[in-house]
Amino acid sequence: SKICLAAMPPDLWTCEYSGCTSTEGQIAELRSRRPEGFPHNEDPSLRVCTVCRRLPLKKMTESDEAPLDAAFIAGIKEELSTIEESEKNIQAVSQVFRFYAKHAKQLAQVLMDFVTKTCFPWELIHAIHLLDDILLMDNTGNYKAELRDRISALAIHTFRKVQSEPEKREVARVLYAWQELKIFDAAVLQSIQSTLRSGGEQARKILEESANAEEDDDDVTGPEAEAESTNAAPAAATPVGSMPTAASAPAPPPAKRQKVASAGAAPSPAPAPAKSAEKVNAI
Repeated sequence: SKICLAAMPPDLWTCEYSGCTSTEGQIAELRSRRPEGFPHNEDPSLRVCTVCRRLPLKKMTESDEAPLDAAFIAGIKEELSTIEESEKNIQAVSQVFRFYAKHAKQLAQVLMDFVTKTCFPWELIHAIHLLDDILLMDNTGNYKAELRDRISALAIHTFRKVQSEPEKREVARVLYAWQELKIFDAAVLQSIQSTLRSGGEQARKILEESANAEEDDDDVTGPEAEAESTNAAPAAATPVGSMPTAASAPAPPPAKRQKVASAGAAPSPAPAPAKSAEKVNAI
């Protein structure tokens, strides 16, 4: 059987400290006053409640939960092998990782091994998109904490191994987005960028262009851009009931076998089938 995706609540802010003891009422009251909570004293990128802002991060990463069993991990690995097929698959696997965020230490290592040991070069860009989605959508902060000391090796490996210049630009764009959103400490991300720049003229040029693109994006949000937007003629609306053209309609995702076994059931993946000899030899 495949992993069953449980219905997830809306992405409202909640304390990102694993093991937070604040009640739902206390979090809701704090959310009304501070919609994004407080920055944690040790890691400002983690948004936490009043009680947890001073608690040590080491305690947060220690889990009393029993580790996920081997059959479940095998199922996760099988799902990871599907992420290159469509964006929908990336979002589905990200949802599984976030649903089991209390096992972030174990699953972060699975993801790290997948990126650095298992991925073919053409799969890496999809892996970095998966990682980006997990980090942006994870409300617990567990994956940020677990990947803080691993992100450098993972990002450098991905940038160097992706095959094309557009893919390298995309990795650079993600790194700058993480810096802008304070996903990881700025010093860590700047150190990654410095290491990548030392890899040659092509890498330096790509990183500089990505940095300039981020600055240009910031510039277009200024007053002049707003005035231009106000004065611009509105786009023509699509008439109600009209069908999209072939040029505008998105391509349908590739056919996939049904992933959901039963609504509300706990995910219970089957052991992954053996990797083909071709992939093992290639690695």
